[in-house]
Amino acid sequence: GILANFRKILLYLLAAAFGEIFIIFGALVLGWPLPLMAGQILWINLVSDGFPALALTVDPKRKGLMQEPPINPRENLLNFEIKVLITLVSFFAGISTLIIFFLVWSKSGDLVYARSLAFALLGANSLFYVFSCRSLRQPIWQTNIFDNFWLFLAVGIGFCLLASAFYFPPLVF
Repeated sequence: GILANFRKILLYLLAAAFGEIFIIFGALVLGWPLPLMAGQILWINLVSDGFPALALTVDPKRKGLMQEPPINPRENLLNFEIKVLITLVSFFAGISTLIIFFLVWSKSGDLVYARSLAFALLGANSLFYVFSCRSLRQPIWQTNIFDNFWLFLAVGIGFCLLASAFYFPPLVF
């Protein structure tokens, strides 16, 4: 159970990190201004990713875990399935954020507004995505998202802190 939760945390954090790398790298390759500032990336990593990752440590163990064969001790923490998921989620988060950033920036010409929207999208994406990390064997609609009270609380706090970056003057980027 501990290993399963550790893999969930790795999947969640690495997908978020590689998504951010994809966004910055994509913007540089395309010759665009950076869609996210350093402070925004740090805020997402500390606030939007930190609390949910901590809450995943106490995620309930899946039913039937003890009936499964033991895990091979030589198996990597990042097995093929997790690597594929990290790649897909990072790609989706990166592409969607780059598209929104470009559309808003090209239509309005307002770089600050486009960056703000990219920041909000990436932070919200990360907070929603954590629920799908809870089970690698079942789709999200077949899992009980209310099983982990701490995760629900962490996501709620994450959304409040994400919004505070827009509405609390000392935090406005």
